Amino acid sequence: MSKTPNISFTVKNDLCVGCGICQDACPQKAVSIEVKKGLFRPSVDDSRCNNHKGCHKCYDACCGVGTEIRNIATEVICGDEIKEDKYIGRYINHYTGHSTDEDIRFHCASGGLTSQFIIYLLDRKIIDGAVVTRFDNDNPLMVKTFIARTCKEVLEAKSSKYAPVTMAGVVDKLKSSEGTFVIVGLPCHIHGFRKLEKKDKQFREKVFAYFGLYCSCGRSFYLTDYTLKNNGISRGQLTYFAYRDNGCMGNLHIRYAEKDSLSGIHDTSEKKLIKKLEIPYREYYLTLRSFFNVHRCLYCTDHFAELSDISFGDIHFGKYAKDEVGINSVVTRRNDLDRLLRDAKDEGYITLDEVSKSDLLSSQKYAVVKKHTNPAIIKFYHILGFKTPQYNETFKTVSMAKAMKTLMVKKAQMFIGSHKSLWWLIKFGCKDMYNRK
Repeated sequence: MSKTPNISFTVKNDLCVGCGICQDACPQKAVSIEVKKGLFRPSVDDSRCNNHKGCHKCYDACCGVGTEIRNIATEVICGDEIKEDKYIGRYINHYTGHSTDEDIRFHCASGGLTSQFIIYLLDRKIIDGAVVTRFDNDNPLMVKTFIARTCKEVLEAKSSKYAPVTMAGVVDKLKSSEGTFVIVGLPCHIHGFRKLEKKDKQFREKVFAYFGLYCSCGRSFYLTDYTLKNNGISRGQLTYFAYRDNGCMGNLHIRYAEKDSLSGIHDTSEKKLIKKLEIPYREYYLTLRSFFNVHRCLYCTDHFAELSDISFGDIHFGKYAKDEVGINSVVTRRNDLDRLLRDAKDEGYITLDEVSKSDLLSSQKYAVVKKHTNPAIIKFYHILGFKTPQYNETFKTVSMAKAMKTLMVKKAQMFIGSHKSLWWLIKFGCKDMYNRK
């Protein structure tokens, strides 16, 4: 009888991040990923599950129950040139840069450095593809993770999604494919993959590198539902949806059919049917995001994707805030990738400049929240008897009073955001989003 639970423990105790890695980790194919209340959640077929026989591979790969970030980082990010910072983790260098292709730079989030570097690796045949995510044209507003093998496919996944992303099916697809691949993911995704690769050598051999994306907090699908509802647009009317397009921070772009019908909406030649909506990023997103946060993200302690081989994000701060086209920051954690990044610059794919650590950290305020406030929230929930993730680090936490104030505000907003019947309350705190149509 196994004393270690299966992934149902994670769901029951609200520790699931929705990464979907447990689905491929299960040798019996007893785990499937479904959408529940605006989030991806695993479901276990007990008739197939062999947990009672000692199998708990889904649980072993689960990042929701906690990850020994420091221990794993010491194993996988090593070398004579490695530096360490309590917020960034282990790293080699940090830079700013952007794509030299002005179209890519303008339409990708904050400079297109991630997309352009992947294209460079594909062009040089260093990798055979990249695991990336795009909105699913066959199921509007849902996301679809796939293997991009061409420049065109990479660019289909450009920009931020602000929606749950599942990696379900990715491991099986990589193991059945020829070559090696980059996996682009959030910190939690990469935690799960790092845990899985310890048990699955075949999978590990398929991964050339993990490309991490800085992450402040996940969002439910309800964020997108609210955005459409608030502007009087239904899913059936959509012809194009992008959270960030046209410039550095980008604008929300929606193209939709005038009539709520699927007929003809893919025929863009009928321009009289197509309408457009554009809302600046700072007006629609910054005021809304806390309403659609995910509970498990309140426990997260990793902003910079510390277990990735290289990580990317914004740097809209100080002198960089004046940029209106797009600029990224990037943290390298592996010598060969640091060298390849410089090669990409030398070959004209990207620009690359050094950036001070103080500027980098000043642009990422949530890195401080995750190392000081979130651990205090974990401590509070643990005291109350709730199951919380286990980390192998000691954190200097903010005062319990400050943590409780933050927690009460966020939980109140999240309660409103998770109940559609209460969405009418959101407009009072987000006036910029109200009646933008």
